[in-house]
Amino acid sequence: MADATPPNTDSSSPSAARGKSGKLKIIALLVVAMIGEAGVFIFMGAGSATPAAASAVDGAPKPEAAAIVKAPVETAKADGLAEIEVHNFTVTNNIAAADTIVHVAFKMYAIVPSDQKSAFEDAAMVKNKARVREAVEKIARSATLDDLNDPNLGTLKRLLKEEVNKVLKQSYIVEVVISDFRTMEQ
Repeated sequence: MADATPPNTDSSSPSAARGKSGKLKIIALLVVAMIGEAGVFIFMGAGSATPAAASAVDGAPKPEAAAIVKAPVETAKADGLAEIEVHNFTVTNNIAAADTIVHVAFKMYAIVPSDQKSAFEDAAMVKNKARVREAVEKIARSATLDDLNDPNLGTLKRLLKEEVNKVLKQSYIVEVVISDFRTMEQ
């Protein structure tokens, strides 16, 4: 018969000590990682949302939250750039989808160097207002469905920037920002 010895359950044995030591090392590693992660969050400011950033119970933003929303504009000014609202656009696109009319609506902003802000406003909003609107509407009317469905609207923004700068005969626009973008297929 085979020699059947019961397994050693004595915690003072070397194999039991190695098992506990391994578990302690894993726990210590996890604790160190969690402390390091908390330090990164504190250092980077992540998760430090103030009550001002939260919206009110009824869904309306608090006045302090409006100041937080305006922060990117202030950052743009600090970078020597200015954000200028060009116009609200609503166009119909018959090209994007076959046998479908796509209604496109958006608000366009131009990011221009701060020292060229007044020159851009004069050129785009006064002297060439109709030509700028026509150029933007032409781009939106001829956009493909892929361009309109792109979450970043990268191609559309690039084309708008190029076309408006071409109309103005000067490269005022550094970047185009599109907000309130909506499409509706009919």
